[in-house]
Amino acid sequence: MDLSIAFLLVIGRHYGWQLAPADNAADFWNIGASVSILGLAAHAWLRDRRLDSGVMLAILGAHEVAVIAASLAWMAEPWPVPEGAAMLSSWAGFDLAKLGGLVVLLGIVAILKPVSSDR
Repeated sequence: MDLSIAFLLVIGRHYGWQLAPADNAADFWNIGASVSILGLAAHAWLRDRRLDSGVMLAILGAHEVAVIAASLAWMAEPWPVPEGAAMLSSWAGFDLAKLGGLVVLLGIVAILKPVSSDR
């Protein structure tokens, strides 16, 4: 990835939310941050295509896509979010952080598991 592309991703994330209507500014920030993270992570994956890198990218990608989807859904039709609760967990009706923690733990196990050299 050319440095100018990384620069545009980060600048878009940092300032793009200011172009949004005030009610949606936080969602635009979330979307911009997720797009930036996905772009930078994809660049890292293109440079290092090992299995452990792919596992990390898959976990990170799933999270960032969920952030984008939640923000877009919230802008289309907001739902009640209790104070201190996560937006997507409130929509799903259960604590997604626990599921996310399990996925991260499984990803760590996959990364740390030795790969057989018999292949």
